[in-house]
Amino acid sequence: MKRIQLLLIFFLFYGLGIQNGYSQESAGQAGEFLRYGVHARALGMGRAYTGLADGAAAIYWNPAGLATLSREGVSATIMLTKLYANTSYNYLGLAVPMEIFISALSENPILSEVRNWNIGFAYLDLNSGNFEERTDANYFTGRTFSDVQRAFYITMSRSFYLFGYQFGAGSSLKFLSQNLFQNNASAAAVDFGLKFYPEFRWFQLGVILKNFNRPDLELSSGGKNVIPFSVRSGIAITPQLNISWLDAMLVTADYEMTPGSGRSPEWFLGFEYDLRRTSLKMPVKLRAGTNSTAELFTFGLSLNLSQNTYYTQFNEYLPKIDWAYLSNSETALGTSAGRFSLDFNWTPLTAQHWYSLGIKEFRQKRGNWGEQEFALAVDAKNPKLYGYPISAYLRLGDIEVRKNKDIQKGLIRAKTFYDRASAIQQSTREIDSELNYFSFLNYVQGLILNKEFSKAVQFCNKDVVWVNHQLDKNTDPAIQYLKAYALYRSNRVDEAVSILERNQNYLPGVYLLSRIYIDQNKLPTAQAVLAKNIYPVVKRLSEHIYLPYFKDKMVDDDLFLLKAYVDFRLADAEDSLQTVEERSDLAGEFLDVRRYFPDSDTGNLFTTHEIAKIVEFIKRGGSDVFEKIFDKYRGIIL
Repeated sequence: MKRIQLLLIFFLFYGLGIQNGYSQESAGQAGEFLRYGVHARALGMGRAYTGLADGAAAIYWNPAGLATLSREGVSATIMLTKLYANTSYNYLGLAVPMEIFISALSENPILSEVRNWNIGFAYLDLNSGNFEERTDANYFTGRTFSDVQRAFYITMSRSFYLFGYQFGAGSSLKFLSQNLFQNNASAAAVDFGLKFYPEFRWFQLGVILKNFNRPDLELSSGGKNVIPFSVRSGIAITPQLNISWLDAMLVTADYEMTPGSGRSPEWFLGFEYDLRRTSLKMPVKLRAGTNSTAELFTFGLSLNLSQNTYYTQFNEYLPKIDWAYLSNSETALGTSAGRFSLDFNWTPLTAQHWYSLGIKEFRQKRGNWGEQEFALAVDAKNPKLYGYPISAYLRLGDIEVRKNKDIQKGLIRAKTFYDRASAIQQSTREIDSELNYFSFLNYVQGLILNKEFSKAVQFCNKDVVWVNHQLDKNTDPAIQYLKAYALYRSNRVDEAVSILERNQNYLPGVYLLSRIYIDQNKLPTAQAVLAKNIYPVVKRLSEHIYLPYFKDKMVDDDLFLLKAYVDFRLADAEDSLQTVEERSDLAGEFLDVRRYFPDSDTGNLFTTHEIAKIVEFIKRGGSDVFEKIFDKYRGIIL
């Protein structure tokens, strides 16, 4: 799998090490207006936007960026720019996820496929008008003319999974036209885009093949105007270190090559800082960038009115305003250095919609798909609360536990999502209370593994689990056991024993209590506890109890071993193993571990050879060999 990732990264950035001697004199190439860039966010970040592209601006920058459009819903972008003289440069984009028209729970295979697609439409023009027509002798003829270059985009995109990783793929069909005086030209061009969304989400990769068919924009007066093919790749990096001032940063980089055009390879760098992710909680982003093409530096600013905290009733209808300042802009589009754009996003899809779809995937154990839907439920702009964002965070944590081979590492990673669910205070009811109960058990164990023992104990004492899930924690055996375990790990042993002694019908609690008594050398007490709970049957532990971690999800075999060990220690202390028969009877208790549980963790830990050594040693007398083996067991299990 790592090889696949490396090949992909190499494909996206294969040109980084290639240099050539081509000149940069390319402003007169056909279709040059297609390269000027749209959207103030992208321009403020130095035009480094291929890996980051999303929303309606992705139609221009990377059609694969529409693959995750469902997160924003219908997206519209407007950029109207007044340039030198009577020249303007304008972009209008509209992107629509098909998911808003088709039920998330539809079982129709055709509709289910259609709902995975997103479509986009965009219009781009460079319009220079009212030029005076003059003769060769520079006399005004009384007529004016204009030069209008247009592009109309139709884009389709969807996401898919390959080898467990999420990708986005998209294509744009561009209808190009130019009207210069009495000369007209038209052509069609095709762009292809790809984006890679790694599982860990801290970076994105993108690539776009622009004008793949090398269209010829031939004027009616004659002459070839072939628009060159180019390859542009980009990366966007966002730290995820749980440090707010660092996690607010975003760095982007693009690299573009236009083979055979006489254009040198070009690089682009961008930076963005999201104040909303810091302690300031302001819906403002600051940007800067540079590139090798047109600008020495760029600046930008964004105000997302839809994220304000004052007019929340109208949030989903308010726009995002972006502004960019471009230095040296006269080299591209004249002396106008400022760029403004407006973004509008609207979706009828609520948190309930995404959660319902995610839980469907979750129960079918398609974690990758479910994870995406739950993330959308968390970020839904019109959540209509009712507990769905909270439960979505819980399911994201559950998925984190499921997908990790190392369960205990998974519990620690899942804790982040459970923390976020706990931080949400607004809700009117709980969703999927049974699943939330298991999420609660996972959360407490994650806190313990992260050595947050006091927090784990406090959480077990709360009256409610997250929202309205009423649960008597004083009688729930699993919760009482985890509370005792947290107390035990924080050296509050007496409190742990008090809880465990009141719940001696729960096997993990019996095991922990016996271990505590053994460590305290209260062997007769341990013997009495174990004698009441020894059964030569296999009973599986709860699916969500991982402390201590028994790979086979059984504890009976471990109780058998503890009982045999305690009996041996007591008999040895009382010097009661006087005859071969007495020693053989005791040795039989150790043989029972292998007899009743031949394939268990304990049975495998104590191999037939080691058990035979113990039995033989007991028959001969002494304890050193057995103590060494038991110490090994003690270190692995608890």
